[in-house]
Amino acid sequence: MSAEVADPPQGRTAEVLDDEALAFVGRLHERFEPRRQELLAARRERRARIAAGETGALVDAGLFLYHNTRRLLDQGSGPTSPKRACETTSTSASSTSPRGCAATAPRGSTG
Repeated sequence: MSAEVADPPQGRTAEVLDDEALAFVGRLHERFEPRRQELLAARRERRARIAAGETGALVDAGLFLYHNTRRLLDQGSGPTSPKRACETTSTSASSTSPRGCAATAPRGSTG
């Protein structure tokens, strides 16, 4: 396998891409082209599987985390819920935190 330059370098480009540099690029191409083609083929196959509806483990894990976090937040028990913020910012049972937690009612309560 060999690399060919389609258009010879012109002007200042020829100063950088001299014969030695082009020979080096050719050696890199010969060394890594087979692996590059393998990776490109694997990418094409993966994209075809995704287009056909396959999801990967990372996507599945992300959806799991999203739905469980959403459920916890809807129940008012997530890390940023008003109830949790009050518990972590309050210094004593009788004090009111700077965020006004004493006035914050839990979700689902009236009044």
